[in-house]
Amino acid sequence: MNFDLFDDFNEHIFIIDSKFEKIYENKAFSSLKNKEKIFDEILKKYNERKNKLLNVSIDRHFYRVKVNIYQDKLIFELDDRTGINQFVEKFFTLNAIINQAPVGIIITDKNGNINFVNRGFEKMTGFSFNDVSGKNPRIWKSGEHDKEYYKNLWDTVLAGEKWVGEFVNRKKDGSLYIDRSVIFPIFDSMGEIIEICAIKQDITEMKILEKNLIQNEKNITLGRFVGNIAHDMKNILTGMFSLCDYLKSKDFSDDVKVMIEQIYKYANVMNEFVLSLKDIGKKENIIKINFCDYIYENKDFYRRIIGKNIKINVDCKCACVGLISKTHIDQIFLNLLVNARDAIFEKFNEGNGGIINISIYCLNDNIIIELSDNGCGIPEELMDKIFSLSFTTKDDGTGVGLFIVKNIVEQYGGTIEVESKVDEGTTFRLMLPIIYTIDKCKCN
Repeated sequence: MNFDLFDDFNEHIFIIDSKFEKIYENKAFSSLKNKEKIFDEILKKYNERKNKLLNVSIDRHFYRVKVNIYQDKLIFELDDRTGINQFVEKFFTLNAIINQAPVGIIITDKNGNINFVNRGFEKMTGFSFNDVSGKNPRIWKSGEHDKEYYKNLWDTVLAGEKWVGEFVNRKKDGSLYIDRSVIFPIFDSMGEIIEICAIKQDITEMKILEKNLIQNEKNITLGRFVGNIAHDMKNILTGMFSLCDYLKSKDFSDDVKVMIEQIYKYANVMNEFVLSLKDIGKKENIIKINFCDYIYENKDFYRRIIGKNIKINVDCKCACVGLISKTHIDQIFLNLLVNARDAIFEKFNEGNGGIINISIYCLNDNIIIELSDNGCGIPEELMDKIFSLSFTTKDDGTGVGLFIVKNIVEQYGGTIEVESKVDEGTTFRLMLPIIYTIDKCKCN
């Protein structure tokens, strides 16, 4: 047989005789830099296994070797698969990176049907690939974003651009989380969009931290702001106390003395309030408070605060006990009731026809306190601003009251919400944690 015909082959070929001596090598094999080392390694592998198909790796090169028998000779044909092997290694490395990345990665078709999710996504959301395969990402929508938000996303991506934004989405267990997403198209060689990739990072904890930092900055600003107010009010109250002491030393009728005592009592309440402004960010002197009993015990005081023409209805559906500072609960009710009173006076002449409803009930391990009025209401465009420091709609207002209420409620792990319609009224809904409920309270 004329072995020279193998010289035109691209494969690397050599031939040995029965004594394992090399009797031929083609040009391709001769061109190998380490051909003798390769030759020795292949013979070693063949002698060990006697296989007709060998895999040999030398100096980061990978060869697939076929062994053919011709008469008393062995023909070795080498296929250099280094490039393929490196591609496979890179593929598995890339696959490991994608699956071990601390972010969620999603790949969909042009219509948004899911083709792939990585383990980071499964860990972040609780959804497995089988849960979402072939489905649309709308399955974890929370309802927090309107159609225009998603339309902008799709218009951007299908135009070939990158979209960056945040979502409030829902995990498999129903809980909400916030993710920051980078969504971009994947193109084929012709420049056509074939798939869409989304990289998602859970930023819920970062958002909470950011919110806390903002709150701390507000507290610092609040401390400086109310410190100035407290200083001025303290001077006024000092004059009131001096005047009360002077009047108490005079010989007045019993009715006048009672009125002087009432003025002194209200001045004391205001003095405690002023002192508490300086420590608005601190939770001190926390005691157990039965919220229903609290309202019952303070009803006469609050009736005088809001005026005789406004009717107060109280509905306690349960008796709940929570841990809170007496000063803080005073501040909450005082601010909300004064706001309700002012809204009613703006709508009704001298408050005639005004109604304030206070409702208390339990929900899971929380107490819900609803305080509503039928006053002038809050315009929709102002709803996002009412808890902001220094924001007020009153000519003589400071803009501190509702900010203080929100600050206190959140200190105790609670929340405050507001609903309002112009000319119909406003409802504030507070949720605070409770430690237990009891069967009876004074308001019963």
